[in-house]
Amino acid sequence: MAPTPAPSKAGAAPRLLSVEVLQRYDAKKRKRIQDALKQIFQGDASYVKAHAAAGQPLSDNVVGPITLSFITRFWLYYNMEPAPNVSEASVDALLHFADRLAAHKEWRPDVLSVEFGRWIDGQPDRAMLYPIRLRLDEVKLPPVLVRYHAKVSAQLANVGDKVGQTYWYGLTAEDLKTITSKRQFSAATVKALKALVEPDTVIAHTDFEEEVKAVLADTTQKPGPLLPLLKEHALKTDHGIGVTDETLAAIAARPVLPAPLAALLQPMVGMQYPHQQLFARALQDRLTVGIGSCQPAVSPARRAPPPSGRMSDEDMAALIEAVSYGQDADPDLGKRLRNLRDANYCGPADPEFALDGATASASPGYKERRTLGDLYTRYGDLFDQVSRKTPAYDKSAPITLAADLCGCSDDQRTQVFRFLPFWQGGAAQRIDFSLVSRVNYYGVTFDDSGTLIMANGGGRVSELFSGQDDRQLDFVTAARRHRVKVDWVIQRSAWGPWSALGVEERAHGFALLSKNIESLLNASMTDLASRARPWLSFGTTPVPVRGDGVTLYFDGYPRDAASVGQFETFLGDLRKRLDQRHFRLNIMMRRAELNKGIFQYSKLAGMVRGDETLAPWWMTERRHQMSQREQMRKLPNLLVLFDEPSGYNKRLLRREIESAGTSMDQLRLLNRIVPVINFDGSGWQQLQEDLVYFNQNFGGVGFWPGRTPANAAPARRAVAGVKDCGESQSVDDCIQDFFRDPPGQASSTDSTVSKLVCEYRWPLRFAFDLLLIILVVLAIAYWRSCQARTLLRKHYVAPLAVALLAVLVLVALLLFDPYLAPASDGYLIPAVLVLCLIGMYCYFRAKFKERNERP
Repeated sequence: MAPTPAPSKAGAAPRLLSVEVLQRYDAKKRKRIQDALKQIFQGDASYVKAHAAAGQPLSDNVVGPITLSFITRFWLYYNMEPAPNVSEASVDALLHFADRLAAHKEWRPDVLSVEFGRWIDGQPDRAMLYPIRLRLDEVKLPPVLVRYHAKVSAQLANVGDKVGQTYWYGLTAEDLKTITSKRQFSAATVKALKALVEPDTVIAHTDFEEEVKAVLADTTQKPGPLLPLLKEHALKTDHGIGVTDETLAAIAARPVLPAPLAALLQPMVGMQYPHQQLFARALQDRLTVGIGSCQPAVSPARRAPPPSGRMSDEDMAALIEAVSYGQDADPDLGKRLRNLRDANYCGPADPEFALDGATASASPGYKERRTLGDLYTRYGDLFDQVSRKTPAYDKSAPITLAADLCGCSDDQRTQVFRFLPFWQGGAAQRIDFSLVSRVNYYGVTFDDSGTLIMANGGGRVSELFSGQDDRQLDFVTAARRHRVKVDWVIQRSAWGPWSALGVEERAHGFALLSKNIESLLNASMTDLASRARPWLSFGTTPVPVRGDGVTLYFDGYPRDAASVGQFETFLGDLRKRLDQRHFRLNIMMRRAELNKGIFQYSKLAGMVRGDETLAPWWMTERRHQMSQREQMRKLPNLLVLFDEPSGYNKRLLRREIESAGTSMDQLRLLNRIVPVINFDGSGWQQLQEDLVYFNQNFGGVGFWPGRTPANAAPARRAVAGVKDCGESQSVDDCIQDFFRDPPGQASSTDSTVSKLVCEYRWPLRFAFDLLLIILVVLAIAYWRSCQARTLLRKHYVAPLAVALLAVLVLVALLLFDPYLAPASDGYLIPAVLVLCLIGMYCYFRAKFKERNERP
């Protein structure tokens, strides 16, 4: 969109702008002008073409006609109609605009967008809005942007999704077989070409094209794509061209998806992604690695010869041939693929262009991304037809977690999240709980009334997980046994029906949803081990509840102001409910949705901003620190589903955060963000680099299960010591070596006693309480009953054994019980010595008393 050029009544400098005037500027100002144009027009096709022209006329610091043309374009676009003369004042406005844009990068998506310009054109006060946009007025522009976002209609994503359903995206072996079976030319076309086959007969060169057109006249097939292929596979002589059965067989066998791409995508079979965009980006990244071009987002370790994923020269030639000839031939795309393959060097992407989730068109690597994007678009429909899966909910196949004697999860500065999609139930999933902080059960959604339902036909959540269905919650018991927290993911991606509701209906739905989430988490467990907990603790501990927290995953939530405001109200109510019962809150989103709608950085910063009021004068320093830790515990984690390539996107995310908000807000966001990755089991070096970066820059890491347990290799225990992930070939080893403090300290190095005590801490606590009660009863009997005293003296070994066993259990609990060990830190040895002294005193006192009583 470009508004009609409009004169400015603002006074312009008397000297009109020309090439001669521009060239009188000093070198510093000429460079500023070209840098400003680069910042404003990055991504514009005409600018990219001019920027890459011979002589680099837009970056040579020698301003000329091309630079003047873009200054004029800026002046015409950002002024009211009709356009004024372009003068030196236009240059000043350009430089001021670029400076303000650099200082307020959060405005960039709006002020440079076509939609914002069209919106201004339709406003009655457009004469006031154009100068505000041109000056990027720091006082007047923010209210204008609020008006703009309030008027913009809801931007609904995931249009094809249905309420009450959840999906995963990926390719199965059957899907790939279906895609590769598709042929470019129909059976009817091949049958029509059969008329060209005449033994020992050739068709004259001059008549060949007309003959092909004639036999295809009764079909819908155009002859253009077939002619080169027929000539390539036919018999050619000086007299003409002979079409044979072998020629037609080659035509009939020509697949829609080239064989090299099918082979390249084979390692992705079985991978599962929670959103179509994540699946598409993974496919594109696979193409990038396979072509082996100079993609700056791909690390040098991944640009290597086969078998790292790079296609052989023969496969690359076959791909280029398939793209350049046949149905929907695109010779230009084939040429660009060849150029990418032959590229020898690629500079790093310019961070100034790394905005809006992608590197801009003028940066190194843009042409490559455009070429790879065109290649993906060419075959994208094939994948879209088969990639979306709707798994059925099966109560008979619950999530089951199994582990060897691995001990308990310990307290680390950074957390490790793992997801448990309901459709991966059935086969037991082996997991090293000592390397996990929280598990997230994925599968619960809600309808328009706010009622929680199990996705894909599972029914109401309130009617599940009890009675004979309590096996569905075995994973909760297993995780809690190893001191791992359990969160429930509340997911929804279909927002069309929700947006059609009235304001009051949506408010009522959110209110009921908040209440239902609290009820879900606070519902008591019904299995025998959980119901026995109060008995084992002699009434000091209640029956455990179903969850420790909730993860909200509202993908594609509407971005209009009314919907955003209602979400904030809902979130405030939910946080109050969760805080009262000490539940945790996580908010999950795709990286592509960051800084949009409810996921704007300013709103996310507000979510993770704690109470900054000063402590009262009467509060001690220790109590104040405990209060601050409790506040930090209540702040939500921000789980970000990363798309590929993760090596590039992790740095891009940090740059985006560092350009938004205050320094304290930036620090809070970085500390609460948890990247969630989908590891494919092959890029070990990239996984290692990602874990190191996440550990140093973010608050944790999450793992979406790429494959079902039946397709995955058996889990291997992490071993002590630090080694490269490519050598260990184990995700658990990578976590302990590059995401723990200290690195390389495996649970396998812990003593068997410590693991036993931690995993069986509740039976041991019960045993200690029981032994303590027995000792108290024996002590009372000893002092109050002569017969009991005589009996105990005669069989003194039994009470001593009970006392010794009680001391051993107590010491074990104080050393290795994760809840008691911190309390005993520094006091255990003195406490044991005091108990020994008391025991010795009682023993010798009894002996002396007995001696004195003798005649």
